[in-house]
Amino acid sequence: MHIFLTLVRQIGLGLQYAHQGISMNGENYHVVHRDIKPANIIVIPNPILGQLV
Repeated sequence: MHIFLTLVRQIGLGLQYAHQGISMNGENYHVVHRDIKPANIIVIPNPILGQLV
């Protein structure tokens, strides 16, 4: 259950930042995302932090 919650939290944070947008040169650019589904979520192993989305 711990791994699931960790991955879901990372996915949620990624979506939160996408909706907030990216600040570049004093301008805020929103990121458009599509197809949020399991097949499009990549999880990579990290020797220090564990699994990263």
